[in-house]
Amino acid sequence: MSAAIPWLVEVLVATTSGRSAVACARSFAEAVVRAGAARRVRVLERADEAPAPPLAEAPSNAPASQEPTYEDVIEVVLRPGEHLRLEFAFDAAPAVEVRDALEQAGRALANVIDHFAPGDGAVDAPWGGARFLESVIENIPDMIFVKDAAELRFVRFNAAGERLLGWPRERLLGKNDHDFFPPDEAAFFTAKDREVLASRNLVEIAEEPIHTASGTRFLHTKKIPIVDATGIPAFLLGISEDITEKKLAREALRAQEERFRNLFRSAPVSLWELDASACLPDLEVLRHSAASLTVRIRRIFESLVTLSINDETLALFGAPNAETVQARLPELLGMGRHGGSLVEALVELTCGTETVEREISGQRLDGRPLHLLMRLTVPPGANADLRYVLLSLTDVSALKDAEAALTQAAEELRRSNAELQQFAYVASHDLQEPLRVITGFSDLLRKSLGGQLTGESAEFLEFIVDAAARMQRLIRDLLAYARVGTAQRRRELVGLSGPLGDALANLRLLLEETGAQVIVRPEPLPAAPVDPLQLTQVFQNLIGNALKFRSTAAPRIEIDATATPASVLIVCRDNGIGFDPQYRERIFEVFQRLHGPGRYPGTGIGLALCRKIIEQHGGSISADATPGHGAVFQFNLPGSEGPR
Repeated sequence: MSAAIPWLVEVLVATTSGRSAVACARSFAEAVVRAGAARRVRVLERADEAPAPPLAEAPSNAPASQEPTYEDVIEVVLRPGEHLRLEFAFDAAPAVEVRDALEQAGRALANVIDHFAPGDGAVDAPWGGARFLESVIENIPDMIFVKDAAELRFVRFNAAGERLLGWPRERLLGKNDHDFFPPDEAAFFTAKDREVLASRNLVEIAEEPIHTASGTRFLHTKKIPIVDATGIPAFLLGISEDITEKKLAREALRAQEERFRNLFRSAPVSLWELDASACLPDLEVLRHSAASLTVRIRRIFESLVTLSINDETLALFGAPNAETVQARLPELLGMGRHGGSLVEALVELTCGTETVEREISGQRLDGRPLHLLMRLTVPPGANADLRYVLLSLTDVSALKDAEAALTQAAEELRRSNAELQQFAYVASHDLQEPLRVITGFSDLLRKSLGGQLTGESAEFLEFIVDAAARMQRLIRDLLAYARVGTAQRRRELVGLSGPLGDALANLRLLLEETGAQVIVRPEPLPAAPVDPLQLTQVFQNLIGNALKFRSTAAPRIEIDATATPASVLIVCRDNGIGFDPQYRERIFEVFQRLHGPGRYPGTGIGLALCRKIIEQHGGSISADATPGHGAVFQFNLPGSEGPR
């Protein structure tokens, strides 16, 4: 209703300026058309139910091809047996609020005409229907004011005007604009008032600021003269709609659009705004049959309209301007090679998907190939027409090159590791045969010579036997290390107490001999997806080292476990001789020993073997120590929900 109210007031004011029933009706018809409430209005007189020819008509200005197609009727009762018939023509069925406003205006017109003296054609009172009109004006939610034409002093204000300005109407009546508003503002209002009175036409001010008691507001104002019986303007009617919130909303929207445009222009990826609506017929065919894809690709590319592109797009393709990009679109997006990917993505959008991603191949204007990640997005519910499609292109050429190089390097590393593992296996296996010969003949030599060897010769022979035995242990450990890399055992979820128990059983004699104490927390240990035999090797090497590098006190070994669904952490502490923390990484290297070969047994492969096993299980191992106060080893494994 509020959208129709301003023109309704204009219609009523124009109607009251008439000097006869027909003149009022004619003014009413012209005002309705001028306000845009109807396309055409005819005024007809009815007497004894028989319509007479039109008394007045406000015709349509539209071309014949755009003639209104919907009609409605309002009848105004003058007295029993006499009516005025108003025929309204519209472009389409009017909104409910327009229909209600017209009916309200018809009733007001009847009220006005009812004040005419029978047969004399003169208006009984210049404000015919005043009570009804007063009620309408007072309750209109927009500001209504009336000024006298001579001095432009306010003679009428409605309640909405009081609320808008923040002053009571008693303070406003009898004053003019210069009594309330700043000089420039008052001069503007006065100039518009003079223009209205001089032209005797409606004047519309789309936006004007006005100072009120609560601050500056913005109004959309219409002003129209009210003429007397001689046609001379006697008053000026103003209708003002407060558009401050609308203006602020528009400005906020413009600011948001500007921010979007700035982001669009400066985005670090290529962005395109596309209109694909012209492609819909071809895309619809492709939804049901891909057989004609090749035939239709070029036509779809030609129908695709580039609304805008950002700066990064020009840089990506090395293009001087957007026109060049549009002209060479099929070439840049690889129509001849992967253009089908773009078309398939558009087809998928027509099926209701709002975002589609594809990898495509394109090229710069200089011919350099590009690997692009393409992403197409439409606003929610816009799949039906595809008038707005946001296309983003990310240059992944460097990433693709890096992936190819990484794949090649990984393949070369895999082949190299396989060759090294095979070499280690073969070498260690083949080296054992000559060592067995050396060991065997050394034993035969010792037995055959017996006591004939001198002290120095016997010592030399012992050196040979010990060196051969040590070499055998090195080769055996190297073979075990190589086999860890080649073993393809299936991991299974097992409680770690099992591998630990096997390791303790293997070390039982040494544990009893040294009087060692092993404390396990909690018992049983949590489960993890592991190779049980390899975890037995890990526990056996760590506990064996604690027994080997023990101090003068009886060995004490503590094994603690902390488990989550994702991982299991094992900590192994001992009270042995420890080591210098600067060697915490070196001790995990192959054949690295912190002591000479004669002081402590071993080959220096045990901890390297532990690291390799743990890392192959997806975990890591570390060590720390204080000389003379023991060592701490900790490693983590996947938890019960980890990979197998």
